Amino acid sequence: MFTPKYKEIIDDILSKIKTGDLEAGMKLPSQRNLATQYRVNRSTIIQSLEILQSYGVLESKARKGLYVSKSNWNTYINHNMNWHDYIKNSASKNNQYFIQRINELEFDAHIIRLSTGELSPHLIPNKQFRDIFSKQTTTALKTNYEHPLGNLNLRKAIVNHVKKLGISCNEENICITSGALQGLKLIADGLLIPNSKIIIETPSYINSVHTWHNIRAD
Repeated sequence: MFTPKYKEIIDDILSKIKTGDLEAGMKLPSQRNLATQYRVNRSTIIQSLEILQSYGVLESKARKGLYVSKSNWNTYINHNMNWHDYIKNSASKNNQYFIQRINELEFDAHIIRLSTGELSPHLIPNKQFRDIFSKQTTTALKTNYEHPLGNLNLRKAIVNHVKKLGISCNEENICITSGALQGLKLIADGLLIPNSKIIIETPSYINSVHTWHNIRAD
């Protein structure tokens, strides 16, 4: 399987950090030298380094260059890190007025809640569910984890459904997520790179905005 050059560079640098060839606090060679070392153009090096910075693996020091970050998880634990010192540097404002008001009003019995996208209890087919469970005698219920892509029967049902919409795929092309946020996170991790351009509506889904901020998207 073909691996993009920028991904090879990322994997190589991560491997060197893991083996100790690159230690915390160590300065990386210049972009020009890295481009020569990996036999790629400078833009590929910049792309790789930006992604490593988004992982928190590298940190930039003004007019000094890039260094291997000292902020690994063990360092956090050993030095009893103060989370508030990190949160205050977030691109997102904390405790925004509107978010606080939403949290307060979400459980007001006189307000119809749309923010969570949940069904009204009156729309849940409880009777049908009870009938299904009462007739289900052939397959024992399980509490084990499903396949990483999701329940196979559900994925097959989705394949059959989307065929009616003109979409041709198989169950291996379907991934069941636990909600919208997980879907957005998979998009962010799998398809986007730092400084990607993203168009969203305003107002938009609060958690989606945080997801885009976390990958330094524009």
